Amino acid sequence: MLRRVAEALRRYHDGSDFPGTFSPFQTVRDYLATAAPRGATLPARFDWMLAQADRLKAAMGAPSRPRPCHNDLLLANWLDDGERLWIIDWEYAAMGDIFFDLGNFAVHHQLSDAEEGALLQAYFGRATREANARLRLMKIISDLREAMWAVVQTTISTLDYDFVAYGRKHFDRYAAQLQDPRLPVWLVDAGRATAR
Repeated sequence: MLRRVAEALRRYHDGSDFPGTFSPFQTVRDYLATAAPRGATLPARFDWMLAQADRLKAAMGAPSRPRPCHNDLLLANWLDDGERLWIIDWEYAAMGDIFFDLGNFAVHHQLSDAEEGALLQAYFGRATREANARLRLMKIISDLREAMWAVVQTTISTLDYDFVAYGRKHFDRYAAQLQDPRLPVWLVDAGRATAR
């Protein structure tokens, strides 16, 4: 299945450029600018969380070449017809960093370390330390982006859904990932990664 996922991701990552750019780091800031004036409630340690996002961004730098990216690879956005995987809901699609798609998929599907390695192997043909580090850091920022999306929803949505709990889950997971003892190594290794 991870081989099929990698093939599906490569199909559109290798596609033609299209208008728009996406940065998970800028998206977090944009969501904050939308939610804060509306009186959104943020976690007590939010300033620390934002500073950590800046730390991740500095470690990774910009992608070597922005590629077409989906940027929202949760389970509901995949269809399997038995022969091919189809990806739907391109609302957040834009030119960006392929490692965000890889990390976003990994965190939404709670892949194990071994499964993440298998995904990288299937995508690149090998799983390097640098690629692993970049995927790990993008997993982390993906949770902050998802949490901030929920914060915006608490201020604008009329849906009967517990966006507060959803946001808390992702804030908590973001903070927990930042406590991983391997983080300092990932921060160093991620800067050495380059896209295909």
